[in-house]
Amino acid sequence: MRLSKAQYQAVVDADEIQLLPLDKLDLSNELQARHQCPDAQGVSALAQSIDQSGLLQNLLVVQAAKGRVEVCAGGRRWSALKLLASQGRIAHNHPVAVRLVPDDAALMISLAENVFREALHPADEFLAFQKLIAQGRSVEDVAAAFSVTPLVVKRRMKLAEVSPQLLLLFRAGEIGLDCLMVLASVDDHARQEQVWAQTPEWQRRPEALRRLLSQDEISGTDPLAQFVGVAAYAQAGGPLRTDLFSNEDEVSLLDGALLEKLAAEKLLPVAEQLRAQGWGWVEVCPRFDAQHYQSHGSLRQTPREPTHQEQSVLDELEKRLAVVHAALDSLDEESEQGETWVNEEDALQAQINALEDSLLEWPADCVPIAGCVVHVGRDAQAAIRRGLIRPQDRSAVQAVQSKAPSEAVNPVVSLPAPHTKPVHSERLVRNLTAHRVAALQAEVVQRPSTALAILAAHLWGQIQCHGVLNFLDVRVTNIHDELPREGSDVGQAKAWLTVEQVNEAWRSRIPTDTQAVLPWLLTQDQSLVCELLSALVAVCIPGVSSSEESTSATKALMQVVDLDMTRWWCPTAEGYLEHVSKARIEAVVEEAVNAQAGRVLRDMKKPEMVAAAEQALVGKGWLPSVLRATPVAANDGSQGECSGEFKVG
Repeated sequence: MRLSKAQYQAVVDADEIQLLPLDKLDLSNELQARHQCPDAQGVSALAQSIDQSGLLQNLLVVQAAKGRVEVCAGGRRWSALKLLASQGRIAHNHPVAVRLVPDDAALMISLAENVFREALHPADEFLAFQKLIAQGRSVEDVAAAFSVTPLVVKRRMKLAEVSPQLLLLFRAGEIGLDCLMVLASVDDHARQEQVWAQTPEWQRRPEALRRLLSQDEISGTDPLAQFVGVAAYAQAGGPLRTDLFSNEDEVSLLDGALLEKLAAEKLLPVAEQLRAQGWGWVEVCPRFDAQHYQSHGSLRQTPREPTHQEQSVLDELEKRLAVVHAALDSLDEESEQGETWVNEEDALQAQINALEDSLLEWPADCVPIAGCVVHVGRDAQAAIRRGLIRPQDRSAVQAVQSKAPSEAVNPVVSLPAPHTKPVHSERLVRNLTAHRVAALQAEVVQRPSTALAILAAHLWGQIQCHGVLNFLDVRVTNIHDELPREGSDVGQAKAWLTVEQVNEAWRSRIPTDTQAVLPWLLTQDQSLVCELLSALVAVCIPGVSSSEESTSATKALMQVVDLDMTRWWCPTAEGYLEHVSKARIEAVVEEAVNAQAGRVLRDMKKPEMVAAAEQALVGKGWLPSVLRATPVAANDGSQGECSGEFKVG
């Protein structure tokens, strides 16, 4: 169908669009479908757009009394125009394009305008921003036109550059915006597609994707990166990657070997100073490997007698500290002076500790045999491990020690004993591993597809690898109900309660008559049956042990669910600190916080030490080694194709 010239002109003549002065337009209260007060920030952004590009869509109005005109559709545009007029950016009587509509149709038109409009898909928005920049507009101009920051514009351009295949999945709703932003942080389309395709569906979360994309990278906040300096690393030719979707100052370093080389070079002057002091050997190791030096012994520093002046200073500090303690004891709980006295107490104790440390000396006859390791500490500063004894030098040190005066009370060297007392008791290890099992169960109970895979892997190992042909002779044990017996705090743990809540929900839902369970399940949706399966498989996951060495099945399962025990466990007094030695508590706080924080606890009584350590460890994410994730060793083929890694029951 095609309109004739006469028909076409008639339609044009009938159109009632006209220009009216802004100061004659009022907002209708009765004939507007939208009554929500417009967001001030949104109105400001719209005003900026109108100022840049003009009014792109006319207002719909009705005739009012006394020559006034009321807006029934376009209230946000009217508010934006009024804002521009109040700011002096347009005249108060600025001509505005309006279309006059009948009173009896105004509400219907206003409702239709708001109901039937469709928002622009975010992917189209990303591409449009990219095209604007390609046309020669600056990032700043585009940002100003749409009342956003230049960073927002850069981020949208970056999203437009994501792999076209992934953008199609984003349009289809198969990739969320949060995941797309993580994938956009790298430029390689093949890498983006590979990570998305290889990540199991249940694991497609921003944090998991980010970990996979950056597993070979080093964060700019890493102590080694901070010690070398990102600028120095870049100047040496080191490649960088900046993530626009994180904080603006976050950067990743891509060449770990170069970073360690630069750190070693920066540590060399410290090593030379130590050699000049007479140490037998000095090694530069940018990242201190405690396991590598585990077999080394260590010298002990012995205190010398303070000089008269040093003793006077020490006596004065201790006298002042006694006054502070007396003042603190006399204060009531509501006194405002308490903080001042506590601060002075900390300062005095720090001075005393520093003075006492200065009185410690290394045994001069052993220094030429012992050595030091220069490394980068947690605080991104050069750190030194002094007085280490290599295994091959033990006999030489013992020979020197045997010539020491007989009145020497303490030996000057500590060598690792063949059989050392374990850090954790068997009872505590069983408690910790019970928490780990509860966490694994809590992770699996929320992942039906993972539970199905675990069960299939177990059955495959039992049937195909061990020749068990009675397919349904699967014996299981409810490990979940046994976990609270392993520790008094397991039954109140978040992980255990998560699984218990799921189990309780199923108990109230499934028929109590066991004969009716199978017919009932056959009538249910398959997804519901899979959810039940995940609950049943989860409670059968074992792993409580008296040994800190995890089984291969536990290691594999921790990797499968990407277990992060900091989500499920933290070092509390009842659950950990009361069951380890004071030395262990000090070492834990030193590792999680810093050396000073650990040393502050040293002279406390055990109950006070436990309470202070529990407070110091809050939010630090510290875990004992038994709860830390351990990568699964690759199968070398020595056990054949099947290893029966997963165990149910």
